[in-house]
Amino acid sequence: MSAPRNLTDNQCGINIESVSTEDSGAWTCSVFLADRGTEFHMTKTVTAACHTPFTAVGGGCFYFHEFSKNWHNARDYCRGMSTSEYTVDLATVDSCDQLGIIRQFILMTYEPVWHWIGGSDMNEESNWHWVNGDTVPSSVPFWYPGHPLIDTTANCLCLEEDYGYYYDYDCENIGPFLCEEVPITTSYK
Repeated sequence: MSAPRNLTDNQCGINIESVSTEDSGAWTCSVFLADRGTEFHMTKTVTAACHTPFTAVGGGCFYFHEFSKNWHNARDYCRGMSTSEYTVDLATVDSCDQLGIIRQFILMTYEPVWHWIGGSDMNEESNWHWVNGDTVPSSVPFWYPGHPLIDTTANCLCLEEDYGYYYDYDCENIGPFLCEEVPITTSYK
């Protein structure tokens, strides 16, 4: 580790030269500013390298599939990429930071188009869940204004193209999608 050499005034920073797969997990960086009497803590999760064709974006491994499928077929495609080392499904984008980073990646790498992600309210109208069972955030700033719609056939979740918000869309619409790989962890009792 080293401090960047181009800092000025009240800036601070730490450069991490490299991270290996052995460094995976969560680590905490603490900074104490003696003249201010203030201490800052930041926890960062480091993930192992992503497998091909996945790309590391915002702390996860994602595959931005440009070919169009409906939500169900996109999910089947993602799940078909699972191995004994990691599971794959439509992406779970459940933090504001991750949502912003993925949006920026899409804008910098692809045309601004909407993408299917792994949320739906198919089991119960207006009760949105991710494919992993967790609840989809229902507050600002996640959803496009006026969404989710109530009592419609728009039961699947996508990132809309203009601003990257969540948008409920008819599951049979055809579009690109976002897969996420998650390592399979073994627990021993």
